[in-house]
Amino acid sequence: MIFDQICFNPIDAKMAVDLFSGRVKRYIFISSMAVYDGSLEVLTEQKFDPYHYHIDLSQDHFDIAQ
Repeated sequence: MIFDQICFNPIDAKMAVDLFSGRVKRYIFISSMAVYDGSLEVLTEQKFDPYHYHIDLSQDHFDIAQ
C-alpha cells in the first residue's frame, strides 16, 4: 500500500501512476482543504469526472487547486 501525502501536481501524479501501476494493491492520495474554493457544497468523488478534466502538462508551475 502507498500512502501519498506529497503529490503536488499532475506531473507528480503521473510519475506515481507509472511507477506503481501493477505493483501495489492500493494507492491512497491525501489532499488538503487548501485546494477547495471554500464553498459549503458537499463534494463527492461522483461529482468529478477525471476522464474529461483537462490538465495542461506543459506548464512549469501549477496552482495548488489544479
